[in-house]
Amino acid sequence: MSFKWRLLLLCVILSAYPSPPILAQETIAKLLVDKGLAKINVEPRKTITTDVVSVTEEYANKEAYDNKRSKSIKTSRKTITGRPKLGYLNVDELYQAFATRFDFLIENNDSTGVINDVQCALIKFTPKPNLTSKTVTDAFINHTAGKVYINLDNFEIIRIEGGINNHFVTTWRAWWSPIAFDVDVYEFSFSIDYTIFNNVVIEKNLEGMADYEIRNRGIDRHIYTLSNYRIR
Repeated sequence: MSFKWRLLLLCVILSAYPSPPILAQETIAKLLVDKGLAKINVEPRKTITTDVVSVTEEYANKEAYDNKRSKSIKTSRKTITGRPKLGYLNVDELYQAFATRFDFLIENNDSTGVINDVQCALIKFTPKPNLTSKTVTDAFINHTAGKVYINLDNFEIIRIEGGINNHFVTTWRAWWSPIAFDVDVYEFSFSIDYTIFNNVVIEKNLEGMADYEIRNRGIDRHIYTLSNYRIR
């Protein structure tokens, strides 16, 4: 059965439920995301160790970023067990947020996408209104909209990407300091690509960019590449 027919069949089955079309569409989208996350949030994931190469680039402004004129580039290597953190975005918290903080939608005219030659169902997500932010990670997540690409052959998530639509302000405080700073966030984007190891869907590449201002405005870009997976 072709990809489009599988997607159509799933939509027809779920749309048969006694609910308005938009609600049925949201149900389909949430079901697909839940199935994808169930393959990511598994107990064996906690035992997987991997080598991580991280690159942090700093730019003075958007013009310098667009023209790839960085003022510093730092590369580091380390070994971790469990999930990586994407700078300002805690990946575990992002996965948890999918359960309660986002609305999901499959758009009729934009319902598929191709990632690494794999045709996927494309699920769009937007933050629910009136979310409360207690941490900087909360603030980033609560302002993020994006897309989830899911392989309908096995319901595995292939890629998640997102970013903010509007400027927002949050508060940052170091754990050791009583002094807090306002953080203006002008632009933010991220992407996570996945692979399979030992029958577990695991992060392969993570990338994020933030254009923000605390005392001075600047842009940070973080790139994480995972390799050499093994069981702890």
